[in-house]
Amino acid sequence: MEKISTKEAICYAMSLPIATLVSGIDALEVLRQTLAIAPGFQPKK
Repeated sequence: MEKISTKEAICYAMSLPIATLVSGIDALEVLRQTLAIAPGFQPKK
């Protein structure tokens, strides 16, 4: 099974018609990655 990156998973979830995204944060680096994705996010059309 092919693994996907944290960024790919979050961007996919944010592309769906959702009001809230809750992601598991188990390390400070994961939190930093997640926070870095949101400001520049553009949903795929």
